[in-house]
Amino acid sequence: MPIRERIRLNSPPEDISNRIKETREARGISASEFARLVGVTPTAVWNWEKNSITPRRPALEQIAKVLGVSISFLMTGKEEIIEGGKSAPAIESVSAILDDARARLSLATGLPLERIKLNVQFATE
Repeated sequence: MPIRERIRLNSPPEDISNRIKETREARGISASEFARLVGVTPTAVWNWEKNSITPRRPALEQIAKVLGVSISFLMTGKEEIIEGGKSAPAIESVSAILDDARARLSLATGLPLERIKLNVQFATE
C-alpha cells in the first residue's frame, strides 16, 4: 500500500479553511458546485470549511485550480489571487517571491516551512 503524502502546514488549519471558504464565496461558487468541480463529495467540502480539515495534496491542487489561486496562497495567504488562470497584475517584491518559493519547496519536500532557507545572489555583470 502506498504511503500517502502528508502536507506540512504553513498556516493553522483554520486559516486554510477560511481561505478556501472565503475564496469560494468570492467567486460565487456554491459548496455543492465546488464539490462537483473539485471532484469530491459535499461532505469533504464541509469538512474542509467547517471542521478545519486540511485537504490532501491532490485535492489541494484541484481546489487551487478551481478557485484560480495557487497552493501557496491557500497554505500561506501570501500570494495574489490568479484571475482566469493568469496572475493578477501586481508588482511582486523579492520577499513575496521568496516566501512563495519557500512555501512551494515545503510542499514538495514535506519539510516544515521554518526549515526551508534560501540564499539568493544578484549578479551585477
